[in-house]
Amino acid sequence: NLWTEFKMKLGINIGPFPNTVLAMKDGGLVIENIQDVVCTFFMFLQQAIEEYMQSKKLPSRIYYSVSVPASFAANQRQDLIKSISASGIDASEVSLFDEPNAAFLSHLFSMEKGRAGKSFLDGMTKRPREVAVFDFGAGTCDISILRITIEDGLVSSQNLAISRFMALGGRDIDEAIATKVLLPQLCGDSKPENIFSTEELKNLVEKLSAHAERLKIQCSKLINQRGLKKVEDLTRNDKSIVGKKIGPIVIKKKNWKLDKPSISLSQFGEIMKPFLAPIKKFSTKEDKALSVLNALQNAIDKADLSVKGLDMVLFIGGSCENPLVREAIQSYVGRFVDCVTPRDLRSHVSQGSAVHSLFVHGLGAELIKPILPEPIFILTKDNVYKLVLDSGTPVPSEVPVITEFYADDDQKYAELPFYVGSQKRELGVMRKKLRKGKLKSKDKIKVSCAINHDKLLDIKVDIDGSVHSTKLLNPFDIEKKPPEHIKYIKAIANLNRSRLESSKSKPSVEAVHAAAVAAAGARRWREAAEFYENLEQLDSDLDHS
Repeated sequence: NLWTEFKMKLGINIGPFPNTVLAMKDGGLVIENIQDVVCTFFMFLQQAIEEYMQSKKLPSRIYYSVSVPASFAANQRQDLIKSISASGIDASEVSLFDEPNAAFLSHLFSMEKGRAGKSFLDGMTKRPREVAVFDFGAGTCDISILRITIEDGLVSSQNLAISRFMALGGRDIDEAIATKVLLPQLCGDSKPENIFSTEELKNLVEKLSAHAERLKIQCSKLINQRGLKKVEDLTRNDKSIVGKKIGPIVIKKKNWKLDKPSISLSQFGEIMKPFLAPIKKFSTKEDKALSVLNALQNAIDKADLSVKGLDMVLFIGGSCENPLVREAIQSYVGRFVDCVTPRDLRSHVSQGSAVHSLFVHGLGAELIKPILPEPIFILTKDNVYKLVLDSGTPVPSEVPVITEFYADDDQKYAELPFYVGSQKRELGVMRKKLRKGKLKSKDKIKVSCAINHDKLLDIKVDIDGSVHSTKLLNPFDIEKKPPEHIKYIKAIANLNRSRLESSKSKPSVEAVHAAAVAAAGARRWREAAEFYENLEQLDSDLDHS
């Protein structure tokens, strides 16, 4: 009966929740999957807004602007739009706005209140200024690079780059504290993996994360009070922080509790190390994925700038309250880059979204246009990646980009494999049979590509005088997944569906067996073994020893 961080789970089909208290079979309000959660959230939000408007005798005609991570993929955006529409809000009138840009918009409007802000604005009349908005919240680390100019008293802004999607946020720090500090305290001398199954550990860490977050906040406040700025300052600091009593948490018919959960500053420093790891000194691939510096440098590279080319870093998001994070960024960009921390790190995104809604819906003006975060290519027959849309292309793109290719002799099909990003992740393949039989080597194939407002890739292909069109759903997919991982995700979704549909919340033998095979195929050995154990519990005649 508790759903959290559902924004970050959009765009991924993990099937229904197996143990939801609001299933369709019970009637009334239904919450069976992430999309239902988002729909319910917006339904209550709309109701509250309309009641407020009526109470204040304000106009009943309401237009919405909804903020999203700048690097949100098209499938995530599409899931969001569908859920908003299902809630009763007219999705065709909803404007999606990138969160870092919303934050800067709000900051821009409040700049003149402070002396530093005014000097920054005055400086823009002499030359453009490059600003990195560093939005580090609960679920994402989102960086947007903007170029701000003032000419004839008018402010104009251009989005130069946004970082690749990173599901990295304060929640990851909470989970690290829960896993590496609180869980061992809870289990005493026993190893957690020897007591709990994978699923039980996952649920337990989720329950401990709220307590871990409180300890993290206390650590950040103490570090700030003592003037400690770097992870190295905490290495030998044994000062401990004790939290409130945890428990009881019931697992396997046993109560698990922790009377005095605690963390030392040195432990907190160890937890923070991978999140602040220098780009050239990663110890593991996992560390590289975790580092906020990696996200910042990714955006700087896309903007074709150097670190020294930045004029300002604007900190946004609750996770920037951690002084270690701010100091790591300040050290990385250098003392000549102005690092600005607003008094309220959390409200700027919502305020900027309101300003954006006023301009878009009220004045028909978009102050900061979104851009294409990754380049898009077509792979040709000679194994060359041909650029069709460059990163930084305004969204929606104003004019379709037309690229011409030549066919081979006696070619019966035209195959167009599309890829995205520097790592060349495959988007999909457009395959068309030729209407007139065969092409000759001098025949042209014209490909027209454009990005629509929903960040979907519109493709029109002129082959032999016949025009074909399609939409590739996901030009900003997070990463290319191997087939084994896709099979595993589908098997888990099917398993969840089987549990939900069962009268006793027990999955079918077939669904568990498919999950076991898929887990083994994805090299998730422990989960595979546990699924085989579950099979023997469901049917005592089975033996998977």
